[in-house]
Amino acid sequence: MNLNNLNTYPINQLSKQKFSCSCGQTHEIISNIAFDNISEKIDHYIEKIIPPLSLISIIYNHFSKEKYGRVLDKKLGNAGYRVNSQTKETVGQPFCHSIIPEDTRLILGIGSHSHQSEIKQLAYSLNIPYAFIPSCPSSHLLSLAPSYSLENPKNTFDIFKVSPPALVLCEAAKNNYQSAVADNQSAIIIPQAGSYFSLLSSKLVSLFDYQAAALLNAEKFCPDIFDQALAIIDEATCDALTIKNQFELEHSLKEKLIRYGALCQLKGNTRLVLGAEVTSAKIFSALTHYSGENTGENEFLLARVLMRLYVNYLQEENNFFTPPPSNNERANLISSLLKIQEQTVLEKMRPLPNLYEENLALYKLKTHRQELFALATEFDAKLTLAFSSLKKLYLDEGYSLINYLTKKESAFSISLAPDLAPKFTFLSFMKDRGLLESMLASQ
Repeated sequence: MNLNNLNTYPINQLSKQKFSCSCGQTHEIISNIAFDNISEKIDHYIEKIIPPLSLISIIYNHFSKEKYGRVLDKKLGNAGYRVNSQTKETVGQPFCHSIIPEDTRLILGIGSHSHQSEIKQLAYSLNIPYAFIPSCPSSHLLSLAPSYSLENPKNTFDIFKVSPPALVLCEAAKNNYQSAVADNQSAIIIPQAGSYFSLLSSKLVSLFDYQAAALLNAEKFCPDIFDQALAIIDEATCDALTIKNQFELEHSLKEKLIRYGALCQLKGNTRLVLGAEVTSAKIFSALTHYSGENTGENEFLLARVLMRLYVNYLQEENNFFTPPPSNNERANLISSLLKIQEQTVLEKMRPLPNLYEENLALYKLKTHRQELFALATEFDAKLTLAFSSLKKLYLDEGYSLINYLTKKESAFSISLAPDLAPKFTFLSFMKDRGLLESMLASQ
């Protein structure tokens, strides 16, 4: 297959496909992908991974147990599989390996992004293939990513690379609605189109940071993957403008999140989904003790602030001197705000550049400033259009989003993000030049 045609293939045909690319590499999707009625067809997809009579350890969270528990256990049991079901109630507490029988052939996790990360960690430590059924926007986006993140702030949001999932099963939004109507429960089904759309739109910052990392930090860059990722986001904005039924819109956006996640697997890492907006949102959640799973709105609102910050910095050449930041002072502040040990923060921080590295960075910026400014301006306009579309997806027409982030919260979240970010971003570049200190000093 040609990577330029990725978005034209039905999503169920992307499983285990190889794509030729102009960068000279052949990119591969290792996982099986299904976008279907899970409750009725899960045995059909599991058969592609392991044969009947095999033992499957299913690990639910509380909400997925209520929704899927009896149905999936019975369906897989009738198909000849042995099923060991567990429910994990507490996020952030490690799994006890003893809950997984030794002859388990597949670990099946069902739940949120936090639950997903724990499943990946467990499967990796036991060297057992795993599959996942995502239940929220971020878990759809990251289910195919060959990595997991530790959500506990004490772990400084580290990212660990693992093998991709053997199978990702996504429940179509239309199926949720149709089954609810059949059970006379449609009144309690609330579409999440706003969360799906905001999360996907926020990845414009990740894409900008991907380009900036290539130009300023000499990281590998694949233009075809970049173009395909941007095309998915543009199509999502078009859908938000034209599809009036929120269940149909959610169905379309779910599919696009999975496609975007497939690009992460093709890329081989989380660069496409791990821009400055992600770490900023994690710090915001830690500062405000926000524990919700639908963090799409958080990342989107911070993405708008970040892109405007990028535009303002790049629009003209700054010849004035800014003193470098003090990592010790920053580590002390992060430790007091986020309750992380100061030594742990210092170990996580990128060292400040030496004189040669500083001069090289400024030379590269001068060389690529106009290219980056044009891209930042384009993406800022896209985020503005996305926000006008996003507001229409809420009953209050976006009123609750206007004052959702305070100036102080956004300033702290953004200015401290580079110190805990697992990857280089353009915000990291700005921090190294001392350009974020004024944001901290004003609080």
